[in-house]
Amino acid sequence: MVNDVTFCKEMYELKALIAGSKSGSRSVLPNVSDNLILQYPESTSEMFLSAGATFTRELSVNRRIRSITVSVPEGVTIVMKNNNETFLWFTNEAGNEKFPHGKLIGNLKIEVSNNSTDTTARWLFRMVFD
Repeated sequence: MVNDVTFCKEMYELKALIAGSKSGSRSVLPNVSDNLILQYPESTSEMFLSAGATFTRELSVNRRIRSITVSVPEGVTIVMKNNNETFLWFTNEAGNEKFPHGKLIGNLKIEVSNNSTDTTARWLFRMVFD
């Protein structure tokens, strides 16, 4: 069964694509100002995670994720959960992952842990939703 919100969102996107192709317009993306950008840590004063420390954030998003950017050093693990189920996890990597069709994220939980016993780590996790 298809989620009602997802179905309506996809129908809206389909309508925008059809209208764009009929008018000859190349831009059929939603207004960028409607996008939600989440970045963790939330400030430069929190960008270092002490050895053995953890960071957790949980919030209701109810939007489609379009891209994720990560910078996770060795010894640090980032776990992204969607509705209490692990969606993605990262360790010892950096880069960007795009979701061209989006993925509906309901209740988002981010868990970051520095498994090192003696090294403070700098990390970044950024997400763009529409």
